[in-house]
Amino acid sequence: MCAVQMTEIPKGENSKDYFTRWKYTNFTDRFVFARTLERNPDTTRKLLMTFIPDLDIRSVRIGTEEHLETSGPPGYIILDVRVTLQDGKQILVEMQVSREKDFVYRSQNDINVTVRGEDKYSQLPEVIQLSFCLFDPIGYGKAMYDFQPRDREDPSIIEGNGVRTIYLNAKGNKDSLTEEQKAFLAYISGNAVDDALCSEIDAKVHEIKYNDVVRRDFMLFEDALDEARRHAFREGV
Repeated sequence: MCAVQMTEIPKGENSKDYFTRWKYTNFTDRFVFARTLERNPDTTRKLLMTFIPDLDIRSVRIGTEEHLETSGPPGYIILDVRVTLQDGKQILVEMQVSREKDFVYRSQNDINVTVRGEDKYSQLPEVIQLSFCLFDPIGYGKAMYDFQPRDREDPSIIEGNGVRTIYLNAKGNKDSLTEEQKAFLAYISGNAVDDALCSEIDAKVHEIKYNDVVRRDFMLFEDALDEARRHAFREGV
């Protein structure tokens, strides 16, 4: 049995201290989520196959793209895990723990794929945005929303280079999900589950939490994020 420890920083402890933040952070933290997936390609492949079973995922290459956005809400952070499959398809994976005013708009517009050459549109890779949410990002109570651009006059025509967007809502109705999908959403919600993939992820998270290099990177990233918040406050954003 395993579960994400949803422990908040207790009163009396300094929430501004980076060591304290690291002590109480978990898999749903964007940084820990990204580093866990980045450092464990086979585990990431299994997770993707669980939620996108229609794809033939045999191998993955993983990189993270991180930057701070100070032109939007103070301290808004983009921390994408970009997964490239053996056929060139790209999957952007992220964790969202709280609702943000323009969450859907930003998620779809954070996707940036660069292709060089004259016939760039025919070369654009298929892109899938996969977001795990601890809230309902759309508001219809579903546990999974799966969108793909279609022609308005003939919905049977799907844009080949369009972005497919999948939202997983841990609070939604899970009747249509597989047992493995239900287990993962229960796991990130802090419920104890008996599931092989969740146990594997949980073990990888514990490895990350005891990795001095990752801990240092977390503190550097938190420092940069705090600075972005201070900048945004000074600018009146």
